[in-house]
This record gives sequence, C-alpha cells and structure tokens, in this order.
Amino acid sequence: FKGLPRNLAQLYRSGMQFPDRIGVIDGDTRLTFGELFARAAALARHLSDDYAIGKGDVVAVTTVNRPEWIVSVLAITS
Repeated sequence: FKGLPRNLAQLYRSGMQFPDRIGVIDGDTRLTFGELFARAAALARHLSDDYAIGKGDVVAVTTVNRPEWIVSVLAITS
C-alpha cells in the first residue's frame, strides 16, 4: 500500500491536501478525506455541545476496525 498514510498526522495532512481522494475503504463503503473530516467535525460538535467534552478530557473509543473508528479518533483529537 505504497503512499498511504501511516499515522494520524499523515492522514490529516493527506486529507487537507486532497479532500476529494478516497481516505477509507471498507467493503463497499468508500469515504473521501473530506467526508471523513466532515463526519469527524460533526461528532466533535456533538461531543462538545451535548456532553461538554473539551480539550484535555479523556474519551474512550471502543469499536471494531471500521470507518467509524477513524472518524472517532479524528473527532476527539481535533
């Protein structure tokens, strides 16, 4: 998988440079980097607005290896 992001920082940089490129493939599901970031932003707003979670708070993520995991990690690190 030459050229794929190998860590969260690389994923973020790739997504900012190429928002229309595919960022995640899971079976028939394909999400662009832009879609990943939009979902992460929505989740981050939800956590902040509805649960008062903010910078410095600890958030646990429990999920299988799915696109939702990447969205969750992006949301809680933003």
